Amino acid sequence: MKAYHIIYNSINTFNFLHKIILAFFFLIFLSACGYKDNPSYISYDQNKSVKSIKKYENLNRW
Repeated sequence: MKAYHIIYNSINTFNFLHKIILAFFFLIFLSACGYKDNPSYISYDQNKSVKSIKKYENLNRW
């Protein structure tokens, strides 16, 4: 009876770990398949109104 519990617990732990791995895989997959657009940078005034919106290609990065 003790061997049955050891085998059952190891299989149960194995299944639990695989569920965790699959959950993280689906989380990464779903977050990577979201809306993709060129990034834009918004600057705000002191009163939180939009001052300007710059596209990523128009920024002087270097």
